[in-house]
Amino acid sequence: MFYDAKGVLICEYPLPEIFSVNIDEIQSSQFFIDELKLEAVASFFCRAEDIVIQVFPWNGRYISIDGHTRLFYAVFNGYETVKSILSDTDDYIWKFVEESKMRGVYAPHDMKLLSHEKYKTEWEEFCDSVFAEMENNK
Repeated sequence: MFYDAKGVLICEYPLPEIFSVNIDEIQSSQFFIDELKLEAVASFFCRAEDIVIQVFPWNGRYISIDGHTRLFYAVFNGYETVKSILSDTDDYIWKFVEESKMRGVYAPHDMKLLSHEKYKTEWEEFCDSVFAEMENNK
């Protein structure tokens, strides 16, 4: 819900359906996790029910669109399920899924925890190269 400065409702959207997904049914579209982000996530999640991620249905499973650090946190804490919301995605996601699978990352427990410095070079440089290639192919 969105309100103006006087507290008058100006726009309202329907709430998305939230459902549980087994973590093993989620294909990661990311293969590295930043240790600093994981520490931050750990500071505000207490229960499996607190974790909500965006997923896209795919081949009887789901692709994680966002929330990879939360997923890794869930795995680290032994959670078997997370809450999810269906989300659309753009074509870029397929390059990330393809690269994840090439690196042996098929589920959140396969992702690799990196130092913040290494994450910045390994993950962010990969992302930059994918988006630059997509821009050049327009």
